[in-house]
Amino acid sequence: MKKILIVLPLLAMAFQSCIWDRGDEKPQPTDRGFEIFQTWNAYTNFLMRGPVDMAFKLNAWLAAPDDSARYEIEDRYFPQQRIRDYGNNIYVVMLGDEELYSFNTGGLSLSDSGSTWQVSGRFNQYLDMDRYMPLLIDRKLLISSGSDYTWHIAFDTVGAKETVVDWTLASNDGVPVDLARTSCQMSGTGGYFTGCNDDTILISFGITEPLVSETISNAKYRWRAGAVHITVSHAQDDPIDVDARFLNEKEVRIGYMGLVGVY
Repeated sequence: MKKILIVLPLLAMAFQSCIWDRGDEKPQPTDRGFEIFQTWNAYTNFLMRGPVDMAFKLNAWLAAPDDSARYEIEDRYFPQQRIRDYGNNIYVVMLGDEELYSFNTGGLSLSDSGSTWQVSGRFNQYLDMDRYMPLLIDRKLLISSGSDYTWHIAFDTVGAKETVVDWTLASNDGVPVDLARTSCQMSGTGGYFTGCNDDTILISFGITEPLVSETISNAKYRWRAGAVHITVSHAQDDPIDVDARFLNEKEVRIGYMGLVGVY
């Protein structure tokens, strides 16, 4: 029981807004596993809908044939932001006076095989957190274009107690503009460190079956199919394992301590 008593309160502090509000529903013995899944899901979705999605939208803006087309993209995808050209292939997306993300394109498009974009920014800025947060500041996210509409996504450095991802994103719709409306699959591994000072936990994961996404505007979850194995580790506890399988855009099956629940 020690591992549940220590790790789960840390997760609750790490991401208050992710903890499931059961309402009047009857508790399930897999609820703790679902809370772990929710934290993984929130961090993963943040990176996807934040820097990765914004990179593809900026890519479309840069590829626009004229100012009129760029204004249309700005109005649709950057209604509250401004795009600034800082020269030397660096573009910054601003929100008021704040720099959200800086993109170094290397003078190439995400449509070009072999291109790599470097994305800098405070990657935790949209997370509803206080002291507990992923340790992502002052690092670059690399988005590298491969063949057949695939992109490799990873951070530029890997060190002790640093969040890492090693993802491959594949699109069925050509070069994406809006990932929320793109048919795509994601595979790979990663680990999210979260905590404060020396009291940290690691949420490591491996995608065991490619995560599949299509239009998600009315979906509860980003993915409609696929599976992921999640392990939560804390220095004072035994690891906790959770298996999550997306049944559709509104249901996920959670395996936790030999039990199964659907949410």
